[in-house]
Amino acid sequence: MNATKRLANYIAQQHISPERVAKDTGVAMEKLVPETDEILKADEFLELCLYLGIRPEDMGE
Repeated sequence: MNATKRLANYIAQQHISPERVAKDTGVAMEKLVPETDEILKADEFLELCLYLGIRPEDMGE
């Protein structure tokens, strides 16, 4: 599973609104849902980790 899907799954499991995350971070909502086929850019990934209060290395395999 790639980092985009890991973050999307985390958001869903924590019952965090992808709409709210998208609005607050500027990351497209399509990248924030578990069924996404999109890929986060590195800056988006880091922005989301900061926003969610998680360490980027915790989203590794």
